Amino acid sequence: MLDHRSTIFNMTWEDAMSTSLYGVVSKKSWVLVALLSLGLIAAGCGDDDDDENNDLAPDTGVADVGDDAGEDVGDDAGDGATARAQIIHNAADPAAATVDVFANGEILIDDFEFRTATPFVDVPAGVSLTITIAGADAASDGDTTLDDDDTVIKEFTDVEFTADGTFIVVANGVGNPDDFADNPSGEDIALMLDVFADAREEAETDTAADVLVYHGATDIPAVDITVDNAETPQIEDLTYGNFAGYVSLEPAVHVVDVAPEGVPALHFQTPQLPPSLSFTVVASGFFDPSANQDGPAAGLFAFPATPLSGGERVQGIPLEQAARLQAIHASPDAAASTVDVYVNDAPLLDDFAYLSASPFITVPSGADLAIDITAADAADNSSPVYSQTIEGNVITPGSTWVAIASGLIGDNFEIRPSAAQEVAPDGEVALQIFHGAPDAPAVDVTAADGALTLAEDLAFGNYSDIATTAANDVNVDITAASDGSAVATVAAPLSGFAGQYLTVVARGTLDTDDDADFGVTAFTADGTAADLAAPAQ
Repeated sequence: MLDHRSTIFNMTWEDAMSTSLYGVVSKKSWVLVALLSLGLIAAGCGDDDDDENNDLAPDTGVADVGDDAGEDVGDDAGDGATARAQIIHNAADPAAATVDVFANGEILIDDFEFRTATPFVDVPAGVSLTITIAGADAASDGDTTLDDDDTVIKEFTDVEFTADGTFIVVANGVGNPDDFADNPSGEDIALMLDVFADAREEAETDTAADVLVYHGATDIPAVDITVDNAETPQIEDLTYGNFAGYVSLEPAVHVVDVAPEGVPALHFQTPQLPPSLSFTVVASGFFDPSANQDGPAAGLFAFPATPLSGGERVQGIPLEQAARLQAIHASPDAAASTVDVYVNDAPLLDDFAYLSASPFITVPSGADLAIDITAADAADNSSPVYSQTIEGNVITPGSTWVAIASGLIGDNFEIRPSAAQEVAPDGEVALQIFHGAPDAPAVDVTAADGALTLAEDLAFGNYSDIATTAANDVNVDITAASDGSAVATVAAPLSGFAGQYLTVVARGTLDTDDDADFGVTAFTADGTAADLAAPAQ
């Protein structure tokens, strides 16, 4: 049973790094809250924010919102009523990299940059507002009003906030949709203001972080979202322009799989979530910048609701790419025939049997993996039969790995990782061979009567390079590298694995007194094991 736990990893917000891949957020949630989609056509901006402050203690004050707002904005509020709102600039149109925002003709936010936000601030409530998005030079020292000769990008009339309400407002979309790639799900990508009601300025408890998610990447289709390797997506079919309700997450590193329709899933990770805080995670930018005026590449960005340090704006914090890992049990040692596996003191694999494999799972990159292997009936990992640490600099962002446990306990047992992949081109099969038979000699491996060399002088504990070949049924010959004597010949029905990646393991022992006979087993990316038998005569 695969039982991945996010708490096995530890990374601080200060370790957050920039990423150029995309991810998305969602429309449904474990915890449902009211969703107010006002359908306003909003304003946007756009280029990549090169701000150097990329930790989750960003500059987050909003002196501009409160201090720069003209007197008329406050005076127009009905009976002095106010609401609370955080405004996020997520419109990726390069034509509006930085904008000025006016309310009823008075400056509200000066020099508002893409992928920045205000913290929560008071806004007039119970009155109709005209929100105007103008060029970045519309306001200046001593001139806080919108003038007739200022460049107006977009104007929204009859904008009204409910008194005492709390809102997230995301400015999103592009100025002229005809100049940009269509949304694959058919959603309108014109500039808009998307509004979420019942927003949270802090988490509901001081033991968790609350996360709201929003799909704001114009050229990305509907997506499914899976958190922490759950068996089924927690969020399904989220389309552009929609929010998901808040979810409360424990203070830990969490991995997030984003699966757009028709596109291979991408994989992200949060830094260590701090408790008691609230965040909005936004899918931002373009999947294909070249089809979108060379705008900013897409990614997932987190905006904290509460200022964490001084400064004038909340900076969007990019979520780093996670890594992918498959575990394979190929140790013929009877003492390790079935084991439990812990990583960083948390259970990962339960009752993991010889010649079984996990599917590829998502794991945080850049984090040390302290692995403990225990007896299957052990209550915890306090008395492991084997321990090993894979250094964090091995599991790099965006990388894919297979890790095979092989050898004999107390002798040559080890968990041996190698770079891998999950798929192959259409009509082909990608193969990587691992020598996991402790008493077998170094071998050469060929296929198709020697026409294809898969491995040369491959010794125990080593991997071959990845080879890609046509998905045709072939016989595979394994011979001793020293003298060419035959070790085994197996039939490889590759026609049944087109488009797949296979880890092919020579396993067991040549000693006929052992229960683990020598053989060859192929493992698919989903963890299926297929023994390769001798060719039919």
